[in-house]
Amino acid sequence: MAEKTNTTTEADIKAEPEMMAEKDNANAEPEKATEAKTELSKRSEFSSEMFKIHLSNIPAGMHIGQIKKMLKKWDIDYHKLKPTGAKNKYMYINFANDEDRNKAIDKLDGLEYRGRVLKAQIAQAAKDPFLKKKEDDEPEDTRPTLVRLMEAVCPLSGLPYEEQVQKKFEKCAELMKGLSQEVMKGLSAYKIPNFNLTEDNIAVVEPVLRSPVTAGYRNKCEFTVGSNPETKEILVGFRLGKYKAGIINVATVDDIPIVSDEMKQVARMFQDFVTKTGLPPYNICSQEGYWKHITVRSNRKNEVMVIGVIRGDDLTDARKISLGQEFSEAMTAAPDKANIVSVYLQFTQQMKKGNKRDGPLYTHISGQERLQEDVLGAKFSISPGAFFQVNVQGAELLFKTIGDLVNLDPESSTVLDVCCGTGTIGICLATRCKKVIGVDIIESAVDDANQNVKENGLTNAKFMAGRAEHLLDRICREHASPENTVAIVDPPRAGLHPKAVHAIRSSKIQKLVYISCDANAAMGNFNMLTRPPSKTLSGDPFIPTKVIPVDLFPQTNHFETILIFERFPMTKLILEEL
Repeated sequence: MAEKTNTTTEADIKAEPEMMAEKDNANAEPEKATEAKTELSKRSEFSSEMFKIHLSNIPAGMHIGQIKKMLKKWDIDYHKLKPTGAKNKYMYINFANDEDRNKAIDKLDGLEYRGRVLKAQIAQAAKDPFLKKKEDDEPEDTRPTLVRLMEAVCPLSGLPYEEQVQKKFEKCAELMKGLSQEVMKGLSAYKIPNFNLTEDNIAVVEPVLRSPVTAGYRNKCEFTVGSNPETKEILVGFRLGKYKAGIINVATVDDIPIVSDEMKQVARMFQDFVTKTGLPPYNICSQEGYWKHITVRSNRKNEVMVIGVIRGDDLTDARKISLGQEFSEAMTAAPDKANIVSVYLQFTQQMKKGNKRDGPLYTHISGQERLQEDVLGAKFSISPGAFFQVNVQGAELLFKTIGDLVNLDPESSTVLDVCCGTGTIGICLATRCKKVIGVDIIESAVDDANQNVKENGLTNAKFMAGRAEHLLDRICREHASPENTVAIVDPPRAGLHPKAVHAIRSSKIQKLVYISCDANAAMGNFNMLTRPPSKTLSGDPFIPTKVIPVDLFPQTNHFETILIFERFPMTKLILEEL
């Protein structure tokens, strides 16, 4: 689903600083890289860029999971891994302090690993992207603020909806044409009957399913606290782009069509509150200040949850308590403007040099602890950090379409819900099948899923926490039979772990539903599923028989894609030809 990762083209424009790509820094002149580190060291707050190594001569094909396993084996405590791409044989590793970095160099430099001798050395800090952009003296974007904001948040809003849908269809069709060509290329290497499969009838794209609502549909938005670039007054809204691109300005959301009137009102109320507190907005460049952003969630009853986020390093416990009371009073003072029923504060802690990162906790201030939402007759509880589709009416269309496509039998069908999140898909389909087994890596999401099972009075659904690549093999052996099992995969934007794809390939599953929020990013998964069997890839391949784009994100370039994969009996056909 598209919300599993953060993007700037959907309304959750984040305020977290990012460093420029390492390959840009690799060619930097030494004195300039030193200046970048000096700028970083001027800040009292932590930046792991100051404690970085360059690890080279990595064995070919070694993925990030194997790197983590190697570092764990050698008891190396790292802060951040920064791969540079599958084809490159080097990467960067950031640490919390000099001690951890030097320990890693001592253990890794000269280590023989999988036939290669690793090389580890101190790496220069990547230049802060905002400072780099200033030094590059790039021409300033002088277009009106609204034009720039619309381009960043909802770039298709200037087009009639029919044209938006057509653009998404063409994009999907282009991607699927490439997939069908790869499938036929793999099959053509074998002189076997192909059941009349051609590039024209593989991965055929059906018309885009249109969202039932195109404006004000988002039930979750994150508004950044910043300042008006002209008046310098406090402003709560969306940033005009990524910090990585050197953009820190914030603009009002009053004219953004995908944000509801209630959420716009909340942004204005929070702006007034922040101004009255006397605590300045957090400055992402100097890393000074307090108020960062506010996350706003809502349901179709027009009930609203707000989560204010503030840096709490030097706030006393008494001040935190008073701020919580003031925040709650300010947010709930005008129920006629916004029906705020749940109030949280999140006090973040800036990492200091040498310290480890601890995730900030949500502090419940007042009202309900969760929102409730109905989807296709099922009830779901939404906690502050839980993933939930931002377009509920569009999600209902998506889930109903999936159920109709796979022809579930309530007496015999088993649904394997892979990357289940809070269980929305599996629970919505539970009344249409005999059993639902779900798996997700995030324990809190699985807890929410199992709680949702109880709240809906279901007895045929169970969700488990763990990595899909570790659990799928056992789940498939215990629950998957060729006749009655359908796997539904709804992974993050980058797709499934390769081991999870291997588990699906080697299982008895005959039908797979793959839901992708970025078909281009997931193409590696598609190719693994459809490739002929080999020494490294067991099991008959899958063939993409049907593709349906679903527009869950009107006004943006994004959409969901449903792909129906069915087994191709390649092994059987080869044996018959012998």
